[in-house]
Amino acid sequence: MIRQCVELGLHRQVRTDRITAQADEFKRRLFWSIYHLERRIVLVLGRPLAISDDEIDIPFPCEISDDSFEDSPDPPEISRGSRASDPKSRPGAPSIPARNDVLFHIHNIMLDQLNAKSRLTLSRLAKVGHGTKIEQKIAKRFQELEDWKNRMFGHSAGGDGSMDLMLSTSRTPVQTPASRLPLPEAQRLVLLLNYHRARRMLLQTMLTEVKLPNRAFPFSSFARSSGEVCQLNRRLHRLGSVPFTLLDLHSVFVAGFSMIYCAWSDPGLYDAEMAADLGACSTVLYLVAEQWGAGAKKYRDAFELIMGKTAEYIPSLRRSHESSQPPPVSVHFQSPLRAPVAVDDTVLGAGLPQPTAPYDVERRRIEGWTKDSIDVWQMMSEFAESQDGDLECDPVNFQEIEAFLEEEGLGWFNGGTSSGF
Repeated sequence: MIRQCVELGLHRQVRTDRITAQADEFKRRLFWSIYHLERRIVLVLGRPLAISDDEIDIPFPCEISDDSFEDSPDPPEISRGSRASDPKSRPGAPSIPARNDVLFHIHNIMLDQLNAKSRLTLSRLAKVGHGTKIEQKIAKRFQELEDWKNRMFGHSAGGDGSMDLMLSTSRTPVQTPASRLPLPEAQRLVLLLNYHRARRMLLQTMLTEVKLPNRAFPFSSFARSSGEVCQLNRRLHRLGSVPFTLLDLHSVFVAGFSMIYCAWSDPGLYDAEMAADLGACSTVLYLVAEQWGAGAKKYRDAFELIMGKTAEYIPSLRRSHESSQPPPVSVHFQSPLRAPVAVDDTVLGAGLPQPTAPYDVERRRIEGWTKDSIDVWQMMSEFAESQDGDLECDPVNFQEIEAFLEEEGLGWFNGGTSSGF
């Protein structure tokens, strides 16, 4: 659809007059609606961008109510320029009463543009190599996401004051934070959900494509944003019976497996909060399976099986670790990434601790991290085989699950090269 819009020239700004103002406004709303849908698909499925933002110069939609178009064939508000004329500008308080859904739409588009910028930046950095400039560019992408959130919610949306935004593990408060704009709670939750989707995507791309020297990958931050994706989807469902799309199914499924990957990579992260996040993921997958039927049940079943093996693995690993330690030695269950560190905010991650191996999980020390630096899939397969043999139960068919994950863009989970989202 976006290609048809480009062929029709809807992405270009044209000279307007009072006679064609209403038709031009409808074209703007049509283009930006399709743009948002296309960028949502790109974010979730890892598809290439159909058009660069640099080629788009059409303004954002007018911040006016849709009812204005019905009252008059030529609403005066349009001719007075009550719109964000620059697509890259920050919409502030509108000069006329604006409808909430238009403002909500505009801020979603702004986040879409940040997602596209982050993706292009990381794809270029993956070909360059590594160095201080790469860290600074990545830090800039995280800062832009944080600035977007602060413009919407200030510092009340669970900010933890972390100077290194890549390591941030902030959570959304139980009471939905108030936004700077008069948006209803459901729209505020959707904006927070899209923010955490963007963070999760940025961190996953760093895990699968970009190498940073002498850096411990922030599994804690990766798990937290993935958990927020699941929790916010469940909270949205509680507000009302909101139908889930197949894009929501894929997004929650990948977020759930991202948390499992973090738990197997650093068992110290598997705590009560992660267990609750995994439970939220399971709940949403069950809801989607009820809505979409057999096509969605395979996602739910695969996640439930692997989550069950994770729940068996972590306690057994802790018990074996505790039994191997002499009594005077205390067991440290906290991830090293959560320890206080001295951070220089001019360079991403200055002064961070080196990667460690909690619970004696074998890790290969390499220059930076890669998708196969921790062979989670092999660890999981070996553990499942040993447990299934001891319990004399049916073995898990990991080959089928592995093929399924590869199809869904989760090849990085089992050591593949896929970097889908």
